[in-house]
Amino acid sequence: MLYWVTGTATSSVRLYAEFDRALRAGRLPFGARIDVPTGYARYPKEIMRTSRRWAERNHNLVHFAALPRGGHFAGDGAAGRCSSTTSAPASGRLR
Repeated sequence: MLYWVTGTATSSVRLYAEFDRALRAGRLPFGARIDVPTGYARYPKEIMRTSRRWAERNHNLVHFAALPRGGHFAGDGAAGRCSSTTSAPASGRLR
């Protein structure tokens, strides 16, 4: 409902549509490594929990954080609160 009310439903699924088009057109072979610097936050209640090992193998992982709570809409559980996490860059430094 939030996406429809704010008029952001289209932009919220754009990434998925573009990824699918790139795969079908052969511009992005399935399993290809993504070299764009990537940060990842893993939440315990997420539908799919990506392992750090997989993320490092498939992406240029510059930051990885395993957070203590949250899920797909992690911000919903932290409304009005700000918390810090303990994490270290996976490789290199953020620039």
